[in-house]
Amino acid sequence: MSYDKTKYFQGYGSYQYIEAGSTDASVLARLTQNRSYNYSWENIVTYTRQFDNHNFTLTGVTTWNHNQSENSYIQQTHIKENVYKWNNLDGTSTNTTATSSYTMSKGMGYVGRLNYSYDGKYLASFSIRHDGSSRLYHEKRWATFPAGSAGWRISEENFMAPTRRWLDNLKIRASYGVTGTAGINPYSSVQELESGTLLVGGMAQDIWKFS
Repeated sequence: MSYDKTKYFQGYGSYQYIEAGSTDASVLARLTQNRSYNYSWENIVTYTRQFDNHNFTLTGVTTWNHNQSENSYIQQTHIKENVYKWNNLDGTSTNTTATSSYTMSKGMGYVGRLNYSYDGKYLASFSIRHDGSSRLYHEKRWATFPAGSAGWRISEENFMAPTRRWLDNLKIRASYGVTGTAGINPYSSVQELESGTLLVGGMAQDIWKFS
């Protein structure tokens, strides 16, 4: 979580006020506030079981995140006195500019993974992940990503015994997986309906389109 608040004032007695001879757009008061929240929560459960030379490890994971940002900005120019500084800005004045913004996104994920090894030489791993993000289009927010791998620790084979003085771990591994991302700005997947004009046979026609 983070928060910052910036106050700025240049009024009566400032260089800008003296230069203007009274007041103008350079004599101003400004207030800016930014607040952001970033929460995450993870749970991990692991279960291990061994049968003779067979070793199994089962892992389950859940993840959750919440990201929120709030920003506000207000500025008033043509300040004539120093009494209130930035604490009494007139929202109805034509010399006042005010903007604000708000963004929020959430994500959830579930992961299951099974690791297997036989005698420490022959390895296999299988996993599946199911993720969702509010940043994506509402019909495409959830997706599933499987993955798998197989490995052979050659250095544990008997024929590699002469090399163990200088090579203690040699492994070959092949893997395949599907990945995805929700690394886009919040609300950027939302369609907007825009109006416009199209000339048809010299005549202007109103049109609407999605962007």
